[in-house]
Amino acid sequence: MNYRKDIDIVIQGPLNKTSLQNIGRYKEFGTVIISHWAKDDLTLLDEFIDDIDVKIVTIPDVYAASSLVPDYRLHQWQTTHEGLKASTKKYCVKVRSDEYYTDLSALIERFILDDDKMVTGNVFWKGLQPGVSNFHICDHIMICKRDHFCNSLTILFQDIAKGRLPMVWSPPGTERENHIPSESVFGSYYLCSKLGVTFEQLEKKKKRELKELLTKYFDYLDVNLFGDYKICWNSPPDGGQNIVFRPGVDCYKGQTRNKEE
Repeated sequence: MNYRKDIDIVIQGPLNKTSLQNIGRYKEFGTVIISHWAKDDLTLLDEFIDDIDVKIVTIPDVYAASSLVPDYRLHQWQTTHEGLKASTKKYCVKVRSDEYYTDLSALIERFILDDDKMVTGNVFWKGLQPGVSNFHICDHIMICKRDHFCNSLTILFQDIAKGRLPMVWSPPGTERENHIPSESVFGSYYLCSKLGVTFEQLEKKKKRELKELLTKYFDYLDVNLFGDYKICWNSPPDGGQNIVFRPGVDCYKGQTRNKEE
């Protein structure tokens, strides 16, 4: 079944030819929303200006960094949030501007089986990590209902504005016991929207309840099911990596954990 009429695909982040060159593929699955910064090279958008299947969201300013979130995560959340606010469809796929996936069929088909869930790729999926971070999903590629996704980031930015975000950032190589990864922020605040609870209330739930919520509201698929792709990351201790999929040569080989540690 074709769900294209129900899906927007949000490409978030600085303009990047990697994702722009894949827009033709993305349009097979929904309307594309490019959410980017005004400081980007705007000539990269020339070919999409008159494309009725592409919306462009240009963000004039980056939210000012704070002691709560002084790094790139704030930028990621903002471009995602602004893209979602521009969406008019029931469902949204979120992808990064420095990555691409040529086939979203498997992701969408898994999601449609239970559209109350958020379905993501498996890159760095860690599930529950008691004492470290909960709902550590994959934030490279994800699909869920647009309204809850957008509202989850509205709640997040409200908490940041009030100084209530329970997150203390530490530079790589230093003590990180209070560091809550972006993946867990996406997962946790999605549940805040779904359940109508605060982050603090969610964190106080017992381990059994957290496991039930993880199973009920999240799922993931191997990114090797998403056609050709490029994924990349820059995180300690391994540093930055880029994987461009070539069958039998390069592929993402896991780094997925769905258990408590």
